[in-house]
Amino acid sequence: MFALPAADIPNVQDALANGPVKAIALSADGKTELDTGTLAALDSQANITSGTISLKAIFPNPDRKLWPGMFVNVRVVTQVQDNGLTVPLDAVQQGPQGQYVFVVGPDHKVAMQPVSVRETLNGEALIDKGLSAGETVVVRGHQIGVSRHGRPPSRPSTASVAAGAGRGSRGKPGDDDRDWRSST
Repeated sequence: MFALPAADIPNVQDALANGPVKAIALSADGKTELDTGTLAALDSQANITSGTISLKAIFPNPDRKLWPGMFVNVRVVTQVQDNGLTVPLDAVQQGPQGQYVFVVGPDHKVAMQPVSVRETLNGEALIDKGLSAGETVVVRGHQIGVSRHGRPPSRPSTASVAAGAGRGSRGKPGDDDRDWRSST
């Protein structure tokens, strides 16, 4: 049993209408996948104090990594986006006109590029528009050009825009076979 914010339940219901819904049990720190199961039931009433709804998932637990009363995080996969364009979340900035990234051009000059982010998950951003697969974006690094202190500028870390996404993706070109998993 676990709870989700009531606002997320319509996404879960839509996913259930299309078939079984995958649930992933993660360690308390959210870094280790313990088991994969299936969403079994939704409570018919929201908890008015917390604004959440209880759900139940069934996990086969073949490796006996889950124990009664154990605290885990549960990710519910509500949709899969094939061949989505992703960039590391660190590359996406927020400005007065919206979200943007810095794109490194073929001449090695950096330009600001507005983007539309569909959603974020596991340190990655799924890009709706504004980028193409193979472009290079600045992930981190603020000094581009000449430093005011006379030191050489730091070199920005970059990543390529990836088509497809998944765990561990840092935008490697050619990763077209991965899925973007949207979770609630």
